[in-house]
Amino acid sequence: MQHLNPKHPVAKMFVELSMAQDYTIGDGTTTVALFASNLLRNAVPYIQKGVSPKTIIKHLETCLEFSCKKMESMKTCFVEPTLSMNEKIKSILNDPKKKTILQQITNVPLNSKILNKDKDFFLDMIFQCLEWCQDAEFDLDTIQLTTIPGASLMDSFALDGLCFYKSFSYAGYETQPKTIQNPKILVLNYELEWKHQNEQARVVVPNMEEYSKFADAEFKLFEQELQTIQQTQCDLVVDLKPIGDIATQYFSKHRITNVSRIPRSVVENIAQVTDAIMIPSMRQLKNREESMLGTCKKFEERTIGEDRYCLLEGCNRRKVTIVLRGASEIIQ
Repeated sequence: MQHLNPKHPVAKMFVELSMAQDYTIGDGTTTVALFASNLLRNAVPYIQKGVSPKTIIKHLETCLEFSCKKMESMKTCFVEPTLSMNEKIKSILNDPKKKTILQQITNVPLNSKILNKDKDFFLDMIFQCLEWCQDAEFDLDTIQLTTIPGASLMDSFALDGLCFYKSFSYAGYETQPKTIQNPKILVLNYELEWKHQNEQARVVVPNMEEYSKFADAEFKLFEQELQTIQQTQCDLVVDLKPIGDIATQYFSKHRITNVSRIPRSVVENIAQVTDAIMIPSMRQLKNREESMLGTCKKFEERTIGEDRYCLLEGCNRRKVTIVLRGASEIIQ
């Protein structure tokens, strides 16, 4: 449709209508065109009789209002409206009749051209997510969608936890553990990079010997920071800011996995679902408490498509992720 370039204004309107339907729903592009064309065809005789287009539009709006009211009157509720969302999910999953009704409702949007052949696969995935969520506080943010282009739709999967992209890491990360059971997670908002003072700072030394002492002192301070992190007995370091090559090699030596340069929204999500506290400075970390560390049942670093992704499964606070695979023009 994007390649169509009709000259007639009505034809152009029909193309835009179908594109809007495809963008918002993903299906029904032909239906809306046929429905709109029938409305126009039935309006032609009235136009020929001299009826004002404004009058026709007014009556069509009245028909729309009537149709909406009629559909509202036909609505049925198969769970108690006073129940919480979690109680509603439990009520549906524990009652075969209610579960069948919800499956029939869910099948409607899955009957699109793209998903029709694989609708049973995605239906099972959706209900798996609901089963994971039935014992937790459920809202619209509990289930997240991550799109990773490549492979086919059947390579999509649901995860009882979080999935996020692993950005660039320095040499040495290859030897870090890629799978950790019940990891202790340290969440930082602190740059772990050995470097000199900030750009605006100025240090004057009389000779190279003094400079060497100054550089050694800087390195010892940085090494003390890494030792402080190691003493927390964490297995996984998640940092909002960069982790340099020396820190990466230090963590590798002590069997600690590090992930850095993660978007703030993702880091905040990780801290929330693992019950970790984001640490903004080494001073706060030195005065640490055990409750600062978060945990989950499993951490895994996995190659999905052409990139590396980190998976946190079985988090303390329920979060479910649907990882959608397939051609980029479909999943986007």
